[in-house]
Amino acid sequence: MMHSTTATQFRIPHQSVPVAPLPLRIALVPVLLTAALWAICPLPVGLVSMACSFLLVLLPWWFYCAWQDGDQRRFPLFSTISTMYVLSYVLPLYLGDHLGKTSFGPRVLSPDAINNTMLLAVVGVVALGIGISVHIPSGFATQWKLEFQENPLAWNYVRMVFAATVILTTVFGMGALGQGGRQAFVDLETVVCMTAFLALFRSYLRGQSELLDRLLIIGFVIMRLGTGVASGWLGAAVWFVLVTGIGYFDVRRRIPKALIAGVVVVILFLQPGKAEFRKRYWHGVGNVVGTVSERTTFWLSASVRVWSEALERPEKRSEVFGETLSRASLFEPTAMVMQMTPTQVPYQNGRLYKYLAISLIPRALWPDKPSFSEANQFYQVAYGITDRRDLGRVSMSVGTIAESYINFGWFGPAFVMLMIGLLLNIIRRYFLDAEQGEFLRCLGIALLPNLMIVESQAAQYLGGIVQSFLLTIVIFIPALHLARPAAKRNPALHPTRGIV
Repeated sequence: MMHSTTATQFRIPHQSVPVAPLPLRIALVPVLLTAALWAICPLPVGLVSMACSFLLVLLPWWFYCAWQDGDQRRFPLFSTISTMYVLSYVLPLYLGDHLGKTSFGPRVLSPDAINNTMLLAVVGVVALGIGISVHIPSGFATQWKLEFQENPLAWNYVRMVFAATVILTTVFGMGALGQGGRQAFVDLETVVCMTAFLALFRSYLRGQSELLDRLLIIGFVIMRLGTGVASGWLGAAVWFVLVTGIGYFDVRRRIPKALIAGVVVVILFLQPGKAEFRKRYWHGVGNVVGTVSERTTFWLSASVRVWSEALERPEKRSEVFGETLSRASLFEPTAMVMQMTPTQVPYQNGRLYKYLAISLIPRALWPDKPSFSEANQFYQVAYGITDRRDLGRVSMSVGTIAESYINFGWFGPAFVMLMIGLLLNIIRRYFLDAEQGEFLRCLGIALLPNLMIVESQAAQYLGGIVQSFLLTIVIFIPALHLARPAAKRNPALHPTRGIV
């Protein structure tokens, strides 16, 4: 049955209960959060750093409130990404140990380096917000969009792509497509597969799915979470839950608070046992493999043991929490950069961006293409993070904001983050805004993890987006057609989508 489009599809209805004035709503949450973090902070925090942390919390919340009261057909991309900078800079400022980690041992961070780090983060996030907020005139918007065909054969093809990518990425390893096809394999697993999953999942949320769709969705959720935990890398499971949650929010216009709380609890619980898990299954003697259930059980048991010790010994508790927090922190690495640049490490004047010029060439066409990890390796050696002999085993990046400072000083974040914001603005306009249709919306949400990994360096951050986009479109072409964006038409409805 066809339904007429209503304005409530993209807008939350006005509530009858009283709502706080906008300025109060905007300021209340950042003030309370900053005050709470300051109250439990074990180390002194200067007024400059505190003011910067308040601004970093204020910006995503302010833009989110404006989005709630404005045009909800536009995806709140800036709020989504800037929240990651709150996790990377604000929380470690108040809850971290203010020590830079080097191969020679911990290094005390100076108050000036800490203040400059928070100022740098504010400059970068503000520049990012300006770039994302630039209005793209309608004349520049595409007059045609790729959309799912509204017939059963097309949706059977979507199901087939979903099942095929799940089987390929689960049964075969990363080398299934050869060294040159490594990136394509990653794109199949993270973008192509998730685009198909989101199409079926969002259809289920609208009550338009078939029984087979629901079975595929349930089986995939169980498998993805299980294999993610069993792999020893929480990132895969966390990003899957995050993308699923955004897909849910985009349809229902409600934040899945229980899902977010559950993810936070799981991360905090499993993080302390990760080192013991990797010691056994990644670096252990005898090539211990284990089944998915054995590996998952071992990780759970290891985490239980660590947390049991933490509850019995207060000094162990702070160590466990600090280790968990440091995994998502860019605060200490950036402070090390601010402390050593340019007095000990000179500005690189763009040398770390040379990979950007060749990042769009697939490695399948250029097997010997230089690796973007060269920028990471420079950072690791120049700032004493990793011994040169260990570069083959350890790869660490310092994040886009700090990398821009290493290259151009204070001008770097203002310019580089502005350019990244403009690119993200284009991605938001053509992939995430509601009028672009269901296929591009699903593809845009599937690409979000690549956009939200703020600890990546620029070449890694930007290089794979175009390749992922083109590969996904090529694979889904049999199920797509060109259509004109129509604001008065519900792009989410797909009649006659049953299995044939």
